[in-house]
Amino acid sequence: MKLKNGTIRIAGASFEICRTADGVVEILGDDDLNLATATGFVHAMDRLLQMTVVRLVGQGRVCECLKDCDENLAMDVFAREMGFYRDARDDAKHLTGDVLRFCENYCRGVNDYLLNHPYPWELRLVNYRPEPWVIADILLAMKLLFYIPIAQSQQDIEKLIIQAVQAGVDPCRLKQLFYPHLDGMNDELVRLIAKVKIGQPLLPPRAKFLRSMPAFVASNNWVVSGRRTASGKPIECHDPHVECNRLPALWYEHIQHAGNNFRIGMNMPGIPGMLMGRTREISFSLTYGYMDMVDYYIEEVRNNRVRRRDNFEDLSVREEVIHRKRNPDIKLKVWKSRHGVLEAEPYAETLEDGYYLCRAWSGERDGAGQSIGALHDILKARTVPEAQPILAKISGSCNWLIADSQGNIGYQQSGRLPVRAHSGLHPVPGWEERYDWQNFVRFDRLARTMNPVEGYIATANNECDSKGYAPSINLSVGPYRADRIKALLAEDRVFTTDDMKRMQRDLHSLQAIQFLSVLLPFVPEGPTGRLLQEWDCRYNKDSRAASLFEEIYRELLEEIFGRCLFGLEAWRQIVAETAILTHFYYVFDKALLGEDTIWFENKGRAATVRDVVERVLNRYPDPAMVPTWGSQQRITMTNLFFDGKVPRFLRFDHGPIVVEGGRATIVQGAVYKFRGRTTSLSPSYRFITDLADSFAHTALAGGSSDRRYSKYYRAGIGGWQRYEYKTLDGEV
Repeated sequence: MKLKNGTIRIAGASFEICRTADGVVEILGDDDLNLATATGFVHAMDRLLQMTVVRLVGQGRVCECLKDCDENLAMDVFAREMGFYRDARDDAKHLTGDVLRFCENYCRGVNDYLLNHPYPWELRLVNYRPEPWVIADILLAMKLLFYIPIAQSQQDIEKLIIQAVQAGVDPCRLKQLFYPHLDGMNDELVRLIAKVKIGQPLLPPRAKFLRSMPAFVASNNWVVSGRRTASGKPIECHDPHVECNRLPALWYEHIQHAGNNFRIGMNMPGIPGMLMGRTREISFSLTYGYMDMVDYYIEEVRNNRVRRRDNFEDLSVREEVIHRKRNPDIKLKVWKSRHGVLEAEPYAETLEDGYYLCRAWSGERDGAGQSIGALHDILKARTVPEAQPILAKISGSCNWLIADSQGNIGYQQSGRLPVRAHSGLHPVPGWEERYDWQNFVRFDRLARTMNPVEGYIATANNECDSKGYAPSINLSVGPYRADRIKALLAEDRVFTTDDMKRMQRDLHSLQAIQFLSVLLPFVPEGPTGRLLQEWDCRYNKDSRAASLFEEIYRELLEEIFGRCLFGLEAWRQIVAETAILTHFYYVFDKALLGEDTIWFENKGRAATVRDVVERVLNRYPDPAMVPTWGSQQRITMTNLFFDGKVPRFLRFDHGPIVVEGGRATIVQGAVYKFRGRTTSLSPSYRFITDLADSFAHTALAGGSSDRRYSKYYRAGIGGWQRYEYKTLDGEV
């Protein structure tokens, strides 16, 4: 059933829009340029508030245009230091040809809506009228999507290592924990790290987490060959895991029709094309790939000049002015070496002599333009071999899976991988030329595969470096989710879309299975102990065993890495206020489950595990005292603009709701604190499609509109919670 049909005419474009019964927008246009215009129009129609907030965050103008407070000032300072919008404007100058017209038409659609329709009342409330959309705004959205906090997660683990060295943590222990990636951190470098000024410490946190850009660091995708499916054609599935405790959802789902082709999928408002989805001929999706795209250099500064070999050269410096609605304007200086931005006091007129950290990010220049070009070109690809070199040009670190109607399935890595002379996980002296990046790895040297003998491919943020291609990953999440998906796909049978739906609700943890083999010998007999002894290792909402296991796991981590490595106070802050454990838990798992007994040298492995297990179980003489997993996995989906600061009866927020799953289950259900606020990682959008037909089965954690009083504001939340799917048809 289609609702609200209408033809829209804009100078140079004509298209039709309608909605499905679930509120998903369908666009009918003559060609790609018409569809780009239409996409800009419907994005503004449904998500103008979201687009505006993201743009102002990236520009560093939140205090000027929305709300002037210390928290927003810290975000503005960070965005100005990074120069996101400045670099996006420079990138925009280099777009040409079809890609330029693609972006121009998208902006035309947004601006037509801005000119002819009222803008959101929330913006009128703060007396801000959205400015016209320009191409730099598109590239800005791409930069933010791939940096915050995708690349930033790599930056944070490096910062943790630097702060640990400065705090006197044993470098030998750190090398063992992160083996082999800190092997180049010799005694001389350790002494140098100890001298570095840390202008933006990870602990305690600075307000770097931008609320309008949810964490996008975990996802699943898999693709099955037609020889393993009932239809005889490939099936492709994906479920990107992002912060779900917000409204509107990050993604915008829609259907496009042009000529005899169609596109079903999603993108982020502010960006044309499709980030993930399908056409008549191919389907494509991504997970975050954990390619190391951020490095720290140590720069020696004297008299506002930076050392280069045995000489000193000028630093570049630019002045930024942050206008504030209720306070005097702020002026800050951003200092840059040839490697990147120095982490220095932004309000100082001059730099003190000394050693500074300098942050180098490979996506700083040109990457956003390349990525938009790839999103334009991928819509024309018809086969996996055509799609692979296109997707390789995406600047963000991604694991792409592709299927085509001819029966091919394939994998493609993307990201701007620096050619470097060290591991990338520890800082290096910036004055030594041998550590300079030597360009970037060619796209054809990034990992790829097609039609593997197994008949399936799966990724879940695990390490996907392939033999014969450039190594790119030093740290990633654990292999548990990917291994679980592969185990299910390896079953000797043919698969249907219904089988894929069951997989996308799987709550079984291979991590729990591995740890239970260590824990169970020390679990005493008794009612509470039987919770673990009889547990099926599923993280469903009613499970008490999952809660008990997690409490033992956390205490075991604290015993080893808190008391014996980082210190209790530091470890508790790492767990409570950062995403380090959420992203990189496998580093610690390998130490706990490995053969190296150094981590248990105080009391031995057996005594340590026994003490932790008994301590936790003694808290619960009655198993009914153990909380259910669901009682600890509750989130409230708060409105993006008001962020939970309006009365509940106004219903801008939704919930609380229960999030099932754990860190290592296909249905990832991570609920944690990150820089002072509760956040989550959960399957934000489920997508399943069989290339034998024109359908996509989807579930979005939210609705199509960011307007609180629209019936499409919450549409989809209930079905998403119940693992239900709507069916979208690409045929007109």
